[in-house]
Amino acid sequence: MKPIRWLLVSAQHEPRHGGIGTYISRFIDAAIGYGWEVDLITRPGSRLPRATRCHLIATDDDSPAFTPRLDALRHLERVRPYRYGLWSHAVAKLLMELETNYDAVEFVDCQAEGFVSLCSRRVRERWAGVPMLIHAHTPMFVEEDMNGCDPGRFGRSIYHSWEKHALEAADGVMTTSRLLAERLPDPRSMAVAPFPLRLHDSSCRTVPAMTPTILLVGSIQPRKGVECWARSLNRVFAQHDLVHAELIGSDTLTGPGQTSMVTFTTNLVAPQFRDRFHWRGDLDYPEVRRRIASASLVAVPSRLESFSFVAAEAMEALTPVVASDGVGLIEHVPSLPCVQVGDHAALAEAQLHVLTEPDKAAVLAQRCLRELRSACDPGEILNRRLAFVDSFHKSGGSAADSLDHAADDAIDWMDGVLRSIEVEERSLACSSVSS
Repeated sequence: MKPIRWLLVSAQHEPRHGGIGTYISRFIDAAIGYGWEVDLITRPGSRLPRATRCHLIATDDDSPAFTPRLDALRHLERVRPYRYGLWSHAVAKLLMELETNYDAVEFVDCQAEGFVSLCSRRVRERWAGVPMLIHAHTPMFVEEDMNGCDPGRFGRSIYHSWEKHALEAADGVMTTSRLLAERLPDPRSMAVAPFPLRLHDSSCRTVPAMTPTILLVGSIQPRKGVECWARSLNRVFAQHDLVHAELIGSDTLTGPGQTSMVTFTTNLVAPQFRDRFHWRGDLDYPEVRRRIASASLVAVPSRLESFSFVAAEAMEALTPVVASDGVGLIEHVPSLPCVQVGDHAALAEAQLHVLTEPDKAAVLAQRCLRELRSACDPGEILNRRLAFVDSFHKSGGSAADSLDHAADDAIDWMDGVLRSIEVEERSLACSSVSS
């Protein structure tokens, strides 16, 4: 494989940040293992991945001085657009200063990180000849629509629009499943491939805990299928006296009426079983992996999951997995047991099958790991990425050619958006003082 220089842009960069952070750390590990130079534009952090070079950006909202401003920005319902805009704007300004001798620039999709850069005429002209790509995980306009969030609140319609414009302005879009690709705006070019994963050898599985445990890991929101899972557990608990269930992840206000999703989920478990249902909150990544390795099974009942690192890491640990057909990983691991999205009766039966026939489940877990290893072979996936990048050099031109040269440059435009929010913020502060 020829030497490659790849530039990643992601504010999230480590597993405790979630799926995108896990992707960033594992992609860098795989690519560097094949001799790539991978540079990363990200926020400062204590656990930066071993990128060739990290370009760190600290925006105003990283400072403790930003905290007193939150009340006004929340009142204006502009916290999210302001913070996402600050980061996207800062990334574009940095790209105007960096050297351009990269083979490709890759932005993640969530929170419109690449919006200003991809829509800036100045940035695109300076980086002419370097394909600018988006890796789509699950943009917020998809996630928040599935969660039933009001697009008119908290500036959602603003940053949803930015995400969509970024996807349309990219030279190409990469994603891990057709399942997500079908929900995205039509890009100029699309590549669907799983993540390149360097998987650890798993000759044997960690001895499960004495108490049979079913595990679900992820932010607690409707998209993750937690409601279906909670309903399924009533049947599992009724038929299996010893089993417990653990929910690991941060709570969200996506329950009915913007209430706690953890509370809503817990209340779906029958009162007589609730002492066997445990919400553990956020845990450190090593502890999450330890619990995955010792669980009896991991449930991934998501309504939509573009890939599922949780499922992949369970397979890596030879822990049986039960998923929904809304999980993109089933496109690459055909033996992965799955049920229809939202079918809590079928989900209960699938979990009971693993618990009552552990030997068969162990054999199937071995097969799933072999399929995962083959599908996510780093050398194969990285070569497919190179072919995708080479296709832009052969075709000539880029999405930048369609940018409106008469319009304000996106850097200046976003600067104006940020300043207008600050004017509203100061006006609100002044009116509060005078009243």
